[in-house]
Amino acid sequence: MIQIDDPMYTMLKWNVASAFKQLGFIRVPIDPVELMASAGIQVMPYSIAFDTTNFDDIVMLSGCPSGISFTLQGTNGETRLAAYNNYEPHGRNRFTTAHEAGHCFLGHKCDSPLAERQANFWARYAIAPPALIHHMGLQSGSEVAEHFGLSNECASNAFDAYLKWLRHRSENEDIDGSILELYMKGLLIEERDNKLLIEQQTEVAPMHLRN
Repeated sequence: MIQIDDPMYTMLKWNVASAFKQLGFIRVPIDPVELMASAGIQVMPYSIAFDTTNFDDIVMLSGCPSGISFTLQGTNGETRLAAYNNYEPHGRNRFTTAHEAGHCFLGHKCDSPLAERQANFWARYAIAPPALIHHMGLQSGSEVAEHFGLSNECASNAFDAYLKWLRHRSENEDIDGSILELYMKGLLIEERDNKLLIEQQTEVAPMHLRN
């Protein structure tokens, strides 16, 4: 079995942190589509990307039932695309899309057992960072599922990874610090957006409802 060693784990974590840094903030639940869009990666659901009446598309989907990412070579350079099965439950879609984001941000151009393991770790670390689980004081996989918008299976795996992280948390304090800083920026953005929404609702409300 292909193994990931400690230096590679650290590289993958930094890659996640760098992707979020390019976005400029972290908001929970984390939106992998938003994350990829910030890097110019085009994302679309299967219902748009593929024609289920086309034989070639059906063959493609049978080999990639949950998601796929690929690179198109054009006259203006490469375009990275990712597609996900929007017929699957939303919580699973979030992880699947994060998995394809991992392939894209890691620059994978072809399938391999190592690429799949890397993308799986990338997705789990990005979709529910252990530092955020700890900061939010979550105590179970069900709480992770609720706050991060994941399926029970994905959330359980993320919480198990968090428990392992607790034993080694001093090893990547700089990475965790970067993620927490971006999360705080996300909270400020969310607070600002909520204030703007309240102001807009007040402006359009009838006079007798403003008091």
